[in-house]
Amino acid sequence: MTDERHIYSVKAFTTDPAGGNPAGVVPEADGLTEAQMQDIARQMGFPETAFVLPTEVAGADFRLRWFTPKLEVHLCGHATVATLKVLTSLERFPLDGSPRKIESLSGILRVSAAVEGKRQLHRLQVPLPEFEEYDLPTEELKSLFGFYQSDLDPLLPAVRDKYGPFIPAMGLSTLGRLRPDFARLRHHDTLGTACFFSPDTFNQKHDWHLRFFAPGFGIDEDPVTGAINGPMGAFWYQFVDTVKPPRAEYIGEQGDFIESAGRVYVTVEGDGNKATDIEIGGEAVIFKDEPLSDVLARVR
Repeated sequence: MTDERHIYSVKAFTTDPAGGNPAGVVPEADGLTEAQMQDIARQMGFPETAFVLPTEVAGADFRLRWFTPKLEVHLCGHATVATLKVLTSLERFPLDGSPRKIESLSGILRVSAAVEGKRQLHRLQVPLPEFEEYDLPTEELKSLFGFYQSDLDPLLPAVRDKYGPFIPAMGLSTLGRLRPDFARLRHHDTLGTACFFSPDTFNQKHDWHLRFFAPGFGIDEDPVTGAINGPMGAFWYQFVDTVKPPRAEYIGEQGDFIESAGRVYVTVEGDGNKATDIEIGGEAVIFKDEPLSDVLARVR
């Protein structure tokens, strides 16, 4: 019997197929082995490919796994936004804002989809970051990224969490001048993933612009990263926002310097000091679908 399942190619955090972050989505991945999922992700060549699977976990509606071309990751925001776009298009997920739960390596996470004004936004709860102070390795940053001490924004702290350091830059010009040495960074113990950001933005209504480099994950520069913009929202709430309302909404920019511009809508609930809940949201556009059997044939 012919396998009639399909795999979809989606751009997340944009409605422009020329922008955003590409992801593969397999909405029916039941029966695929882990090796097959890794092979499919490698064949697709996108930063991540998502696989929708049944779940046996109480309280979860389905299971989601994310693979880069190199390895399985615990969380991927843009591939989740892409997955929700595919599922809503197939009428397998409600477009009314009602929450559902996914099983993932990051735990049980809340997802939803709704038309909000002129946008169809797909939302994902992301885990709260655990920031700690980061003592900048000045010489390594200069050698590996072309980032100098004078490029550092002295008004904002440098911190790190499990995804690596978050380093404040003086402005868009500084972000544009970064020249990562990817060959060396792929094998670096602590800077194989790194985020550089600034409150200087292309659109004055937005809150930050960031660049995220992840050669340690097999991704030299990620175009638009939900799993980084979410913690960035928590950072903004804690260190930048002087109002700190119970619910704050931010917009993050990313991808402009590599011609893959995308925008991430970040909602933070907080206690007046730190974030207590984070959701990321974004638009998405499907630009290709093909039989899954065709992709599997190419990896054999």
